Amino acid sequence: MFFSESVEFSQYKEILDKHFTTCFGRKKLAELKPSEGLSVIEKKQKYIKEAFFLTGIISLQLPRDDDYFAFYGKLKDPYASFTVEDIATFRDFHKEVSKTKKTLLESNHCDVLRDFLKDIYSLGDLLEDIDSKITFDCKVKDGASPNLKQTRSSLKITRKKLMDHLNKIIFSGNAEKFVQEQVIKEVKGRYVIPVKSNFRQYFNGVVYSSSNTGQTLYVEPTSAVDMNNYFEKLKSEEEEEILKILQNILSSIKSHIYEVTSTVTAYTEIVFYLETALLFKDTDVIFPEFGEDIVFKDVHHPLIYLMKKDESVPVDFEMTGGCNLAVITGPNTGGKTAVLKSVGLNTVIAKCGLPIFGESAKLINFRSVYADIGDHQSLILDLSTFSSHMVNIKEIIDSADENSLVLLDEVGTGTEPREGAALAVAIIKNLLSKEAKVIVTTHFSEIKNYAVKNTNAMVYSVDFDYENFIPRYRLLPGVVGKSSPIIIARKLGFDGKVLEDADYIIADSLSKAEFKLEEVNELKAEVERRAYEQGLKEEFLSKKIEELEHREKNLERKLKMKESELLEESYSLLQKLRRRVNSKKVSYAPEKIEKDISATENKLKQLKQEQKPVENLKQGDVVFLEKYGKEARVLEINENKVFIELSGIRVNMNREDIIGKKIDGSDNISQKEKVKISKPSSGGVARELVIIGKTVEEGWDILDKFIDKALLAGVTEIAVVHGRGSGTLKKGIRKYLKNDSRVESYREAGTKEGGQAVTIVKL
Repeated sequence: MFFSESVEFSQYKEILDKHFTTCFGRKKLAELKPSEGLSVIEKKQKYIKEAFFLTGIISLQLPRDDDYFAFYGKLKDPYASFTVEDIATFRDFHKEVSKTKKTLLESNHCDVLRDFLKDIYSLGDLLEDIDSKITFDCKVKDGASPNLKQTRSSLKITRKKLMDHLNKIIFSGNAEKFVQEQVIKEVKGRYVIPVKSNFRQYFNGVVYSSSNTGQTLYVEPTSAVDMNNYFEKLKSEEEEEILKILQNILSSIKSHIYEVTSTVTAYTEIVFYLETALLFKDTDVIFPEFGEDIVFKDVHHPLIYLMKKDESVPVDFEMTGGCNLAVITGPNTGGKTAVLKSVGLNTVIAKCGLPIFGESAKLINFRSVYADIGDHQSLILDLSTFSSHMVNIKEIIDSADENSLVLLDEVGTGTEPREGAALAVAIIKNLLSKEAKVIVTTHFSEIKNYAVKNTNAMVYSVDFDYENFIPRYRLLPGVVGKSSPIIIARKLGFDGKVLEDADYIIADSLSKAEFKLEEVNELKAEVERRAYEQGLKEEFLSKKIEELEHREKNLERKLKMKESELLEESYSLLQKLRRRVNSKKVSYAPEKIEKDISATENKLKQLKQEQKPVENLKQGDVVFLEKYGKEARVLEINENKVFIELSGIRVNMNREDIIGKKIDGSDNISQKEKVKISKPSSGGVARELVIIGKTVEEGWDILDKFIDKALLAGVTEIAVVHGRGSGTLKKGIRKYLKNDSRVESYREAGTKEGGQAVTIVKL
């Protein structure tokens, strides 16, 4: 695989590098190169697609690997020295990597990325051993070895003795004569006393340092020398023992070098794909299809998009149906070179398995991408710009084949125009004879004419607003563009005489056929512009119509839901009224009630038939219930009964009443990843209702409200205490329960539950 850096792939990686947070991710990015095999490219695409999905459903905190990156770099160096901080870095990094692995696996959506996760080792025993010896603030624990424990114990005792001895000196009766300050200082690893400069007449000692003024000397009393020596010896022994402990840990790490290397390699891959997904997840990206054609639909130049975002203008471009040459024409500053680089750079990026920015794209899996773009002047080789271009193009001609994409920017310029144009056409013919795909930008009429006559060539013109003197950054297919230097010169304010002479010279040199060709191209360009503008208007109108239809459907749905709610409320009220009629005489005739209930029930059934219930329900699905405007989870399905969890409450509904839609992706959400709905505590809600002494009608009202409260609190069983008495209240309550749709069943309480005085109700 060969690709030219002229398409600015390195600059693309530099921009990505600024947004990456991990050193290993940056390392992988720096080494990134296009792949030849289509299967490899598609595999990489799958890795990034899965990374996109994972970063969208779980919150990932990527490990900080700066220190570990440096540690790993010197791990294989036999002469490198390591500190306690290095060992702690090793431990902390591998713990974080294991934590990241666990998070990804628990998502239950890690399929293709498992290719790498399986190569990440936990190193549990090794990390546990380090934990037992190194604290989290990078200190070696006393118990890291018996010798260290003994040495530190001796250090503690010796230091105390030394402090006691020095304190005895500085707080003695005549200390004020020679002690400058009643503190003990440490200088060069020795404990000393700050004394006045004329101390020698009072006691002997070793001077280790002095203050800037010379008024204070830091002296080790002769009587403390042996203790300081012993303390220093113990400190040295401590350092030697710590070094020995670190060497042992390091040996253990190196004995696991295969697992460590495997983990780092796998982590590098994983973190690269996750970093890429995190960087691009809020942008419009696509993964191109690979086939026999090049088709860009609203595709951006990657560098321009990354730097300018919304200011970037996408282009449409295609080479299909055996087209092997595309010629891009038009004035300078129109964006010809940008299109050339965009095709090349997007091809290279796509061959790395990375997404590109745009609406849709098809590409060819070229083995090589060659480009001659920009100024190749070489002062070192004493080559002019033209010569340098020729050297580069010769290499391309020698190497290109049927699996090559060749990009040539202003080929043949920089020399005598007619000879340069002839050479350019010859170069293009040679490359086409090798079946390479060629895209060129040009001002030469000879190349334009060659492309127009070639049935396997496509001609484009960059669109340019000559009125406002700005490029539109759009390609007009089938249009041969003019370079328009005179128009540009006129806009720049050139002298009128110069422009008149130029117009005369051009008119004198052009034949009538060439004039007609220019007129035809101008008409073509105008037709393309109008077609484009018409397309934009149609697209805008289509979106507006779609929005209106969507709003109309929503409104219709909401009206039906509202009608259903009102009918259900009427149905419930009529049922209550029927119970009241059965208990006492009222002006509302029973047959009238039955008729209204039947009519309401029929209307409800008709509405529910129009409102199609959610299909293919299964346990674990998350659905949006239109009636409640909330999400619910399917807990259990028993024939026509569906048990759902709604706002923390377990609710029993008929299957035909589950009206709404499945939440996107709910079929793929695992039990661990699914949304967790917390159930409110029912501890504060009474499970027993006492209505002794109430009339039947009063009892109905109280019971109706009590059942509502119980259901909202998630209570599934209540006890209604109505007493024995004449039995009228009990009969009335049970008649009410029999007709209440919220009640699953009821029974008389057992002897220990209250017997005939209590009715147990299951909701």
